[in-house]
Amino acid sequence: IEDKVESTRKDLEFKEVPEGKLGLVIGARQSLMTTYLFYQTLAFMGRSAGSFFAALERGDSRVREKITGVGDLLGGIEVLVMNDKGEWGTAGSSLEPGPLAADVRVIPVPNAVGDSYRVRLRLTRGNWRLDYAALAALDRRVTPMAINPESVFRDGTPDDRARSLLGDAGEVLTTLPGDEYEMVFRLPGKSDEYEFFLDAQGYYYEWMREEWMREENPRMAEMAFRDPEKYLRIMAPEFKQVEASIEEVFWNSRYEKR
Repeated sequence: IEDKVESTRKDLEFKEVPEGKLGLVIGARQSLMTTYLFYQTLAFMGRSAGSFFAALERGDSRVREKITGVGDLLGGIEVLVMNDKGEWGTAGSSLEPGPLAADVRVIPVPNAVGDSYRVRLRLTRGNWRLDYAALAALDRRVTPMAINPESVFRDGTPDDRARSLLGDAGEVLTTLPGDEYEMVFRLPGKSDEYEFFLDAQGYYYEWMREEWMREENPRMAEMAFRDPEKYLRIMAPEFKQVEASIEEVFWNSRYEKR
């Protein structure tokens, strides 16, 4: 990493170009880079983490301005398109934080000029796992059909209260570490006639682990917010040391019920 976050780029050329308005479909998932930085910063904050997040939840504008620095530098997946003069221009970007699931997004791009289409993806090195890229024709609007779960099971037992809460946009289902829910949906037709999207939102409470407290470092915590570029330069080699093993450790971790 030099004076700013090191980026990588991937140039794509599509030989078959759909007619009409175009969109670039990107399937990707974040790596554990941002997860590592988030939890390491929590460890550096130590005993002050609770006060910081309390201020963030209260909507303190000064805290919100500080917390965006590292994220802004890492950024998302920037889509650039080459025009008829051979010049690259930004068409848009995609950003879906979090490593838990792959995300598929469509970025509108300019109409094709010529028989092929060139696209460049620019992103922070090591921060993304790219799975899919394709050109699509944006020729019609599709209205989604919302379907609530017909039944919900908690640990294999029917849970009518959970089903009621999940079907009400004004309610919240509170879960605890180790909880497992299974939702069953009834489709209006055959399953191969539809594409499926899960529309959900939520939040979770984070807590400080004892082992994190041993890493408390107010100087590093302050640097993360006051000088995020310097902070990332320092943290880059630290992440590199665990990058090869962090995925396996993360996906094999489990919370046990107590």
